[in-house]
Amino acid sequence: MIALVRHPTSPTGACEVAALAARDGATHLALRWVLHGAVDAVRVPAPGPLQRGARLWEHTCVEAFIAAADAAGYVELNFSPAPAWAAYGFAAYRAPRPCSATMPTPRIAVRRDAGVLAIDVAVEFAALDRAFAAAPLRIGLAAVIEAQDGGLSYWALRHPSAKPDFHHPAGFTLRLPPLRDADGAAGRGVRRR
Repeated sequence: MIALVRHPTSPTGACEVAALAARDGATHLALRWVLHGAVDAVRVPAPGPLQRGARLWEHTCVEAFIAAADAAGYVELNFSPAPAWAAYGFAAYRAPRPCSATMPTPRIAVRRDAGVLAIDVAVEFAALDRAFAAAPLRIGLAAVIEAQDGGLSYWALRHPSAKPDFHHPAGFTLRLPPLRDADGAAGRGVRRR
């Protein structure tokens, strides 16, 4: 797990956040976020059926930004512990492009114990971008944490700007190598820039 950093303009929270991304075989990306500390101080959406949502970043949610190593385009994935999910495509920095409307529902598992809230996600590479399965990837992992009083704090691998901006390409600091073998064995190593 890699500790995420709270943006300096965010209020101090009662939790810390860590995250991880790894290839799960040749077809899936496995993502994990763990909040630890006083998770009772975090406003978590009420549980319900898994569904596609919108504007999840307005409340507690976790996010992944994924780009092929040399590409300007990227995909944004949002996951709420409700659970809910959303996917957005971008041709370049904040330049929207269509995202697959037929993207299969990701697998989302939410676990809440004393002092821990964990969100595990598995999503198909091909559903995001066909190039992602074999390409080296740049990934940004982030979280928006809503306190019980409604205040929001912003967490990411890196904050390259004065205001929270998870879309900034300099924040995509996690590197996943491409598939190495023709038989489908995946490169699982994680490198930070």
